[in-house]
Amino acid sequence: MCGLTGIISLNGRSINKEQLIKMNQALSHRGPDSDGFWYNDDCTVGFGHRRLSIIDLSDDGRQPFIYQNRYVIVFNGEIYNYIELRKELEKRGVVFKTKTDTEVLAALYHQYGKKMFDRLDGMFSFVIYDLTIGHIFGARDRFGEKPLYYTIIKDCLYFASEIKSFWAAGLEKAVDQTRLYYYLKYSICEFPEHNSTTFFKGVKQILPSHYFELHNNELKSFRYWELSKVKVNTSINFTDAVVQLKEIFNESLSRRLRSDVPVGSSLSGGVDSSIVVKSIQKIKSGQQKQKTFSARFKNFAKDEGKYIELILTNASDIESYYAWPDAEDFKNEIEKVLFHQDEPIGSASIIAQWNVMKLARKNNVTVLMDGQGADEIFAGYLSFVGPYLNELYKNDLKEYHKQRDSFEKLLGYTHDLSLRAKLLLKHPYLFSMAKPITSVFKKTTDTELNVMGFTKEFIKEIASERFVREKRDNDSLHKALENTIWNDGLPTLLRYADRNSMAHSIEVRLPYLSHLLAEFSFSLPPSYKMNNGYTKYILRKSFEGLVPDEILWRKDKIGYEAPQSDWLKLSQKKIKEAEIKLLDLNVIDNPSAFDQWNLLIASHYL
Repeated sequence: MCGLTGIISLNGRSINKEQLIKMNQALSHRGPDSDGFWYNDDCTVGFGHRRLSIIDLSDDGRQPFIYQNRYVIVFNGEIYNYIELRKELEKRGVVFKTKTDTEVLAALYHQYGKKMFDRLDGMFSFVIYDLTIGHIFGARDRFGEKPLYYTIIKDCLYFASEIKSFWAAGLEKAVDQTRLYYYLKYSICEFPEHNSTTFFKGVKQILPSHYFELHNNELKSFRYWELSKVKVNTSINFTDAVVQLKEIFNESLSRRLRSDVPVGSSLSGGVDSSIVVKSIQKIKSGQQKQKTFSARFKNFAKDEGKYIELILTNASDIESYYAWPDAEDFKNEIEKVLFHQDEPIGSASIIAQWNVMKLARKNNVTVLMDGQGADEIFAGYLSFVGPYLNELYKNDLKEYHKQRDSFEKLLGYTHDLSLRAKLLLKHPYLFSMAKPITSVFKKTTDTELNVMGFTKEFIKEIASERFVREKRDNDSLHKALENTIWNDGLPTLLRYADRNSMAHSIEVRLPYLSHLLAEFSFSLPPSYKMNNGYTKYILRKSFEGLVPDEILWRKDKIGYEAPQSDWLKLSQKKIKEAEIKLLDLNVIDNPSAFDQWNLLIASHYL
């Protein structure tokens, strides 16, 4: 786990080395163990790297890494199956000089080129320069666990693991006003229809599951993995599916436990992190104590302490630690959190996660396992019930009524379809000639914007940009899952986790975000994931007997929910300062039209 930076000249002139040094220094938190630089002979290409030592702690792991005197690579992340890949490559005659996964990654590229991704299990962003042909190639992992940003300014391509590197280099910083509008008005942190963009003009990101190449001074990216191509296996029975799920998950977890430094676990008290902790306990039985780190809240109804304690009961091989974030922590830490996040955040729950990472580092744990991803892969959110029932209504009315009644009885979820919705599901062709329905994202004139609270000048500035949000299909569970994975949920959560962890030089690993596990889940019938009123049905069934039923079959879902409203009451001075700033910048004219949280966060980045 590291930080990478680079500058590539697009006009043949030498790059500014001082800029690269400053970019790299801005990422010191991502790699406190060492730094390194590499420049080609005419200084038109420069790579920088900050190292957090996880695999092979020797100097062999330092980067930029030069392979066979031909490839220069900077790499951030972990290749979890590097041991298996190393053996495969050795059979092809490859001789390795180090024990690093970096060398395995470079060798894999040399052997397979663009087809390398079929073999990779990991989280990664990397950039490779081929000295022989002067070619730039890079990529980002399937789900986007590891970041990679770029911008092109004055005939130079700059890339880095975090946006703040660009500001350190002295590049112009300008907020994208349209992004600001949607954050203030609708709390939207990411931009689904333009998800390669960021909160800042001209700064873009390489998308998950994409590789890129630099051709004729133009960066072009291509997709290498898609869940939509996975076909549902209607012949697999539920019992066999449970067995296979456990096998794939345990392999994913075992690979992610590979480390030359201490590994701990984040424990929230929910289903997903509890499965991870209890599974590690089983895998490491008698080997060493597992350290767990949890966020607790005093005098808060949604504190999950009772569930955390259930996991720890009679667990002498688990050493537990607690963070107790409160309003004072919020006031003291929020500026640091926002600095590290680089872009707006959605809620105060991120402060809880921040404190968990801080606690792990304080107790000498460098790698932290986490349950993120299970809800997106196995349908854990209540919002997935609607698409699931819509799909049933379209395909199986008898099962639809059965499942609708079970979700209403267990979760209080009501599913009332209008006549139009029923016709649309059963006879979509009737509407093929109708005008498409678009959401609040459609923007063509001033009158179509929700202008309340904004100044006329600000609205006039953004109304010139015309775009329409794609209509999201809501008629199947798998389409809803894909939307959450790629657009409306997971990308934001992964950003939170990466920045919060790396701010404390911690590596977070996510065993549920194994591409093999995701492909398996998408190959299962939707009813295996949603059934009898329960979300994540097959995941719960797969770990019966390992995780206490009180946790495994919980109906409520909390996560790291913090007492945000209480904390904001004690931060009115900061909120007032934020309001004044936005008024002075002529963005808003009526602070009461906006959520106080959004005003507070947005003002930080202006």
